[in-house]
Amino acid sequence: MEPADLVKPPLSRPPQHISLGWLVLDVAGMSVMGLGFAVMLGKFNPLPPAWQFGGAGLLLVVVGLLCMLPLFWKIRSAIRHVRHQDEMFLNSLPPAVAQALKQHTR
Repeated sequence: MEPADLVKPPLSRPPQHISLGWLVLDVAGMSVMGLGFAVMLGKFNPLPPAWQFGGAGLLLVVVGLLCMLPLFWKIRSAIRHVRHQDEMFLNSLPPAVAQALKQHTR
């Protein structure tokens, strides 16, 4: 019995790609967050005088974080998917092989 006979090929799924829109939204969020920190430090205020108020820097930081969240959630769901595939793969192996792999990988 060959070792390759013990391993079943994993279920194939198309690779998950990060869309360009989410990357642009993430970069915009980082920029807005940077502006928010600059406003909080008193170095720069991009808002028109009519819109300036005491919590403008904090508001810009929060808006920047909200812009960055979709990419974070996409990466988090991809990690969950990979972990699920790993568990399915380990469950398909004989118990002794699965136990040996778990000891060396985790």
